[in-house]
Amino acid sequence: MRNIFYINIIFSLLLSGCVGVITMHNPEKSYTGSNVKLGGRGWCCSGYKSVSTKAEVKSAWGEPDKKWTEAGVERWLYKQSSMSWVAIIPVLVIPIPIGVPTGHNATTLSFLDEKISSATSSDREGLIALCGFFPNDVNAKWNFHCLYK
Repeated sequence: MRNIFYINIIFSLLLSGCVGVITMHNPEKSYTGSNVKLGGRGWCCSGYKSVSTKAEVKSAWGEPDKKWTEAGVERWLYKQSSMSWVAIIPVLVIPIPIGVPTGHNATTLSFLDEKISSATSSDREGLIALCGFFPNDVNAKWNFHCLYK
């Protein structure tokens, strides 16, 4: 009897919308050489503007938020304007966001002499796993699908 109850709950959720989970986090990624391309201030490295010198970086982003030297390598930190979040969003018909702000994402550029040697940047990433009845884009039928990215 108990199993039938749980099966009915699961099918009710599936029939009334979608179920699943969405996650968000901000891992750090490293870039070198021609992969260092600036976007908006603090956003690296999927931008459009290739840079290789301190002067080019200052021209594009202005003065860094913080400068320091570590083992002969000069480092410049640029904060991004938006907050960074770690979140899990369970979806039971509607999304229920549960998130914690973790400060600001940032990009750190490393220089040897006047040239960029590498960059480390926080990037948003996430996982989407949803199952439910979704409209078909070819016709008006509703089909059961599972999405995963």
